[in-house]
Amino acid sequence: MSPNAAVVFLHPVGLNAAGATWIDVPGIEGRSLLGHGGRVAVASVTMAEFADDIAAGLAGPTHLVGCSLGAMVAMHLVVRRPELVASLFLACGSARPPDRTVLRKRADEFDQNGPAGMLSSTISRWFTPEYLSGEDPLGAVRYATDALLSTPRVTSAATWCAIAEHDVLDRIAGIRVPVTVLAATDDKATSPAAMRAINEAVSGSRYVEIAGPHMAFLENPRDFSSRVREHLQKTR
Repeated sequence: MSPNAAVVFLHPVGLNAAGATWIDVPGIEGRSLLGHGGRVAVASVTMAEFADDIAAGLAGPTHLVGCSLGAMVAMHLVVRRPELVASLFLACGSARPPDRTVLRKRADEFDQNGPAGMLSSTISRWFTPEYLSGEDPLGAVRYATDALLSTPRVTSAATWCAIAEHDVLDRIAGIRVPVTVLAATDDKATSPAAMRAINEAVSGSRYVEIAGPHMAFLENPRDFSSRVREHLQKTR
């Protein structure tokens, strides 16, 4: 294994590297994907380009912690550049979308309405009604809102197009590094069944569940962080 390997967090669509601050893991650092976190907007992008961009910034074998889009990018990265991956922690991001039509429509809606026009539906899909009815004690909704609104319209639309074309389910069986697959029990976007499909495809991977929505790392950072730490303890 790689006891001194870096730990890098890859974020969901529309968010950025700052999401790593919700994860209580020593030394973890976030990386903003192409077009996100103040980087130059992208009008067209693929999962391979997301993965290659992150790979270019890795100094050696790295523990990748990905949520939603970040998990998808991590899977593409390990398939394309396995020598750069020490382990994978994949949360709330499927290996193959269940309905590409829905995702292509969402890309069109982001293109037409911009992040502001899609904010309400995105936040309601990402968090539980119980959390949204409260005062946002973790600052999670505030962070997600600010990040989503600051992501360029073209980047948002292009990223949803990339997600619609994402499919690595038939390619991940060859992964040879430790993998933990996490599902959130109240996830409206990526079901536990979709995460189990990854677990079943990758021999020797671990499957875990925690309470929470699609943005489990933001709404339930305590349990999410605990699972990441467990994963790293088993791989180091």
